[in-house]
Parts: sequence; structure tokens; C-alpha cells
Amino acid sequence: PDGQNGEIVYTGLNFRGTVFLRYKTGDIGQLQVGACPYCGAKTPRLDPAITRSSEITSLQLTKVKGSLVDLNALHALLSSLSFVDEWQLVLQKKEKFDLDEVVIHVAPRHGQHHTFVKNELVRQMQSHFHITPSVVFTAKHKLVESLGLETYLKEKRILDKRKE
Repeated sequence: PDGQNGEIVYTGLNFRGTVFLRYKTGDIGQLQVGACPYCGAKTPRLDPAITRSSEITSLQLTKVKGSLVDLNALHALLSSLSFVDEWQLVLQKKEKFDLDEVVIHVAPRHGQHHTFVKNELVRQMQSHFHITPSVVFTAKHKLVESLGLETYLKEKRILDKRKE
């Protein structure tokens, strides 16, 4: 259905010879309807936040401030934002019995105003996950180092420091 995640399948209608009927791509995505905000086309199109079904090895759920949050969906949302160059999300507590704190370290794309980036990140997180994060602007080279992009096999996008 429109606006819900599902597996992307493809049927090639213009091929000669072998025909692919409902070819499973292994990708998970959403179908968008309505006018395109960029070109105004009214044809259905795929949301750019596409993930591989093989990347979702398990349902990664965690409680944040009493709400159950799907970390796969959170990762997909933050990765799809066009005004963000790099990001890292940290879940933490100051004291053992304090409320969870959500901090997004972000390096905005060149030319993006910090006020816009902060307001839009907070709006997106509130509308999708009912969470209000703190937004910390970080230099891209420091964020790349913190993520371990050049030193580790797997990037550290979401850090849960509440258990430490």
C-alpha cells in the first residue's frame, strides 16, 4: 500500500525474449503518490530511502524515553535526509535513573544553515518516532573519525551508551 514499507518487485514489460514477472529485488522501500516536490510529476515513484532486506538481519527495537523505536527505520530516515552529509546518533543517560537522552551529531551538507538543519531534524524525529533529540554540530572529519569509516569494517552510526 502507498506510504508503507514493502519489498520492491519489478516486472519488465518491454523486454524481448525472457520476461521478468514480479522479480524480487531484495530491496525494501515505499511507494510515494502525489506530485513530486522537485519536478511536479504526478506518477507514482519510489521513496529514496531504500534498504536491502539482507541489511535488516534482525528487528532492532529499543525503548527510548518509554517509546519503542525501530533502529532500522531510524537509520533509514537519517540516511535519507538530503541536507545531512554525515550523522551519528548517541543514546545516553547522565545518571542511572535519568531519562534517556538522544543526541544526534551531524555534519550538514555545504551551504545548509544550522538553524534549518536543527529544526528539520527535530521535526522529522518527532513526527516519525515521537522523540525530541539534542542536535550537536560536528566537523565532518571528526564525525568520520568517530564513525570509524576509515578504520573499522562496520560504521558506528548508532551508539547506545546507556548500558555502560
